[in-house]
Amino acid sequence: MSRLLQEVVRNAAPFIPILLVLTVLGGGQEELGWRGYLQGETLKRANPFLVSLFIGIIWSAWHLPMWLYKPSGQYGLNFGLFTLMVVAFAVQQTWLYAKTGGLVITAALMNATINASQFIYNVLGTTVNPQVIGRIVQWIIAVILVFTMLRYFFRKQ
Repeated sequence: MSRLLQEVVRNAAPFIPILLVLTVLGGGQEELGWRGYLQGETLKRANPFLVSLFIGIIWSAWHLPMWLYKPSGQYGLNFGLFTLMVVAFAVQQTWLYAKTGGLVITAALMNATINASQFIYNVLGTTVNPQVIGRIVQWIIAVILVFTMLRYFFRKQ
């Protein structure tokens, strides 16, 4: 087992309560609206790719007030890059929600995991920011899912 993986496993205990709290109190509960309502309604009118883009843009706008509030973690960060990240995440969430038969809890846990991962950096005390690696992986997954969704959509036409 690699040294980094050993560190992650050894320090995972603080991550579990954070994940649970963020699922209930943090971003996890947003999925009731994004997946539980908005996605189902918009899929009646558009394909999954367009739905993902639409939800991602609205989701990003939902967080805009955090950029105006100095004590928040988002204050001073690049909102455009955040929007791109949220759109990529919306693609993944659309796929996950569809593949689990519409279980909101899976999307909520995924959302909470992303939010909780922000705390891993402090727990590990590493010089590599896992958010950077996570965002790169997130975009790779999103691109794969977009091509999969587009191929599926055009095949059904």
